Amino acid sequence: MESSKLHNLIYDIIKEETEIKLNEKINDLIVQIQQNQAQQIELTIREIKESLLFSFFNSYSVSNLKVLQEINGTDFIGENALRRIKTILELNSYNTSKIISELQEYVKSRSEFIETLTQIKVGFEKLEIPLHFTDEDYELGLLLPSNTEFNSIKGLNKELAKWDKSIKAYRELVGLGAEDTKITLVNNGSLEFFTENPEQVALCISFTLERLFILYKNILEIRLAWKKLKDTGLPKTQEKAIKTHEKEVYEKEVDLIVSDLIKKFADKKIEEGRLNELKISIKGHTNYFAKCIDDGLVIEITPPEVREPEIINEAETEENKKEKAKAKSDFEAKIETVKTIRDGLKAGKEIFSLGKEVFKMLTLGEDEEEKFGG
Repeated sequence: MESSKLHNLIYDIIKEETEIKLNEKINDLIVQIQQNQAQQIELTIREIKESLLFSFFNSYSVSNLKVLQEINGTDFIGENALRRIKTILELNSYNTSKIISELQEYVKSRSEFIETLTQIKVGFEKLEIPLHFTDEDYELGLLLPSNTEFNSIKGLNKELAKWDKSIKAYRELVGLGAEDTKITLVNNGSLEFFTENPEQVALCISFTLERLFILYKNILEIRLAWKKLKDTGLPKTQEKAIKTHEKEVYEKEVDLIVSDLIKKFADKKIEEGRLNELKISIKGHTNYFAKCIDDGLVIEITPPEVREPEIINEAETEENKKEKAKAKSDFEAKIETVKTIRDGLKAGKEIFSLGKEVFKMLTLGEDEEEKFGG
């Protein structure tokens, strides 16, 4: 576990608890249940639900959620905490004393967890262990499964080279230099590699992944429909036609993804000949991302810390009017970009956990992918 990522996680947990005061709300709920205050119970449960449904942790990156899991904190945060509280209330709906005792046990465990983290945070600050976050650029993470292929230096080098080529291609597409990708963090004890890039690159990758996640689900639905037809006695001879249809759906969508990427993100200064070469390259990288999804690799994007500019809260004057308006507009645009990227990756958490090889046999072969991705 990387210490600066752990420090950042602890900081986020304590910050959110300070803001939403969940332990306080649960203790209030316990008192209200003991005193049979029906109206107040309903109101407090609604407040708890709203706090946890909009929790910062519901859009937390996969690597950070793994750290949370390693410190046994998943039940205390975000939607998982809400599920735990709802389970206590619903399973014991006719047993008030059991609801009270289980809520008391839960809030006790949660309070001890928060207190432990608070002490660790103080220790980290004394030891000057930094927080891990970026100020401007987005952090792109490649999380590799621990298996024989990636545990060898040869396999690891090959995968990181593909990742490097992908990032270079997207950088060039949006008008940035195709410089070598710098690794800014390696998560100790696991095969997790992080690099930083501007928001245009993050948007390109998020856009590609979002569309691939939708395609993944569409092909799963085709296969489910095919299975139902087989179960009702459809001849096996139709199987070839279904596989051909899947491949056509895949290839058509990949071509559309590439075309839309060019329209949406390509820098206008790129010459036509080079743009055509980039189009071929981006197609190869789109196929590579599809293979990543199938092979259990996780691509994650963590936004920078977006702080509200101080000028926004200043009293408006003739002198600062334009500057204030621009600062507000820039801040809102940054927030919107963060939301777009987070929304684009939401489906990935569900898909990465399925472990199904949906795109296998639909993507191009290894040699072709290497040629396109160059």
